Amino acid sequence: MGNNFLRLWVLRVCEQSEKHLDKILNVDEFLRRVFSVLHSNDPVARALALRTLGAVAGIIPERQNVHHAIRRGLESHDNVEVDAAIYATTRFAAHSNSFAVAMCNKLSDMVECESTGAERRAKLVRALRTVHGGAVRAQGVLKLLRSLLERFPSSSSVRAAITALTAIAADTVVHVPDQVELLLSIAMNDARSVVRRSSLLGLKKLAEHAALWPAECIQDLV
Repeated sequence: MGNNFLRLWVLRVCEQSEKHLDKILNVDEFLRRVFSVLHSNDPVARALALRTLGAVAGIIPERQNVHHAIRRGLESHDNVEVDAAIYATTRFAAHSNSFAVAMCNKLSDMVECESTGAERRAKLVRALRTVHGGAVRAQGVLKLLRSLLERFPSSSSVRAAITALTAIAADTVVHVPDQVELLLSIAMNDARSVVRRSSLLGLKKLAEHAALWPAECIQDLV
C-alpha cells in the first residue's frame, strides 16, 4: 500500500466514503493489501492499517482475522498503534455483537491496569461504551465504571466514566434512577468545575427519561 502518506489518504477516503464502501468490488483483495501492512516493522504504518480496518468495519464486521489483528494491536507497546486499535475496537463493536462480547473483558482488564495512563484509560472507557450490549454485560461494565470514579480520580478518567455511565444508562433505561442519583451527588460534591459540568450534561441527557427519576432527586435538583 505504498508509503504512509498514501496509506493516510486511503484511510481518509474510507472514512469519507462510509456509505459507499459496499461498492468495493473485491473486499478480499482490499483486506489482503491492508493486512500486508500489519506485518510492517513501522508502528505508524500498522496504526494506519488498523484505522483503515476500523473505517470499513461496516462491510467486514465478522472477519475473525481482523478481530485477531485488533486484539494484537491492543497488546502493542507502541502508543500510536494501541490508540488505533482502540479506535478499531469501537468501530467493530458497533457492528459485531460477537466481537463486542469477546472484547469486553479485554478492555476491562486494560482499564483496571494500574500502569494504564489517565489519557489512555479515558479512551478505553469510551470504547467500553460500545461493548456493553446485553443486560449481563451492561451490569458488569457499569460496576467497573463506578469503581473507576474512586480508584482513578483524575479529571479525564472521571469525566470519561461519567459520560460512559450516562450513555449506558440511557441505552438500558433500567439504570436511569441510579445514574441520576450518582450524577447529582457528583454535581453537588465534586470541587472540580469540569467534572461538575460533565455530571450536569449527563443529567441533561437523562432528562429525556424524566419519568424514571426518583422523586427525591427531582427535589434536590430544584
